Amino acid sequence: MNENHVYTVFPSSSYKQTRKLAKKQGLDMDLLDWGIDQLAQDVPLPLDWKNHQLKGNMKRFRGCHIGGAGDWLLVYEKRSTGMVLYLLGTGSHAEIKYGEPPKEILIPRYDPATGNPAGVERYTPSDFGH
Repeated sequence: MNENHVYTVFPSSSYKQTRKLAKKQGLDMDLLDWGIDQLAQDVPLPLDWKNHQLKGNMKRFRGCHIGGAGDWLLVYEKRSTGMVLYLLGTGSHAEIKYGEPPKEILIPRYDPATGNPAGVERYTPSDFGH
């Protein structure tokens, strides 16, 4: 991936797990990485990627359809405070909504002024609504 990002990319443990699964399924990791690079560089994704806000408990997160075709999503959050792009997971709608997500997703928070740790946000599978 490109190192000249506007946002620092932070892949969660859940993202790492779901990425491994996507790779085993033979999905195009170069295409996924390209999409992440676009997001990290603050470049809009193509319209056919259907970048959209999620609903329910996940409403502050976004999802996009990798490559614009099929049923492969990237779930992420972009924060201007600290300029961080959190990657929460990737997979099909069924895997993200009904699959076996991790028991808990932990997202570290940082003080934007100092960069020091400022706590952790916790999410559970019931928080994943689409």
